[in-house]
Amino acid sequence: MAPAEREMQAFYFMVVFWGPVYRAYFTELLVASLLSPKNVPAVGMERRNRFLIVTTREDWEALQANETFQSLRHCVEPVWFEMPFPAAAEPKMLVMSRGHRQVAERAFKDRAYGVFLTPDLILSDGSVAAMERLVRAGKKVVLGCHSLPARDDAGGDEAQGISQTAAATYDLFARPHAHRAP
Repeated sequence: MAPAEREMQAFYFMVVFWGPVYRAYFTELLVASLLSPKNVPAVGMERRNRFLIVTTREDWEALQANETFQSLRHCVEPVWFEMPFPAAAEPKMLVMSRGHRQVAERAFKDRAYGVFLTPDLILSDGSVAAMERLVRAGKKVVLGCHSLPARDDAGGDEAQGISQTAAATYDLFARPHAHRAP
């Protein structure tokens, strides 16, 4: 792909979730961290980025009243993929796989850079700007994520971004779980 094409190729941020707990993780952790100054706001609207969201009608409607989600709309266009609420006996990994397939097919069809995320993920400030720099340099894979269980003390204020350095993010989540040499 020519450098000029990479300059304007869209990022499609993609997530699958359902239920009030994961909806809260989505807005209070993932979206809040994406709104930090050097993340989604730094990329700009000219790329025509999208946020592909696979969720239930109930969750989508609840998001419309959420201030943090509304702030996200100024930086990236949300696109909803409706899913039915899963049955209790339905394996959640299969449900998520169906959702991931939907959004991956859309990203592939639109020739966008696919960014798979989880609702309880916090990206450090500058993660998205770094992805854009790596894409401009011709890299094909620019971000690998490892999620950990969300913590009660990691949320932000309503309609506020979570802005922290990579080192602070590591201290918050990874350091307590890092493998130690014997």
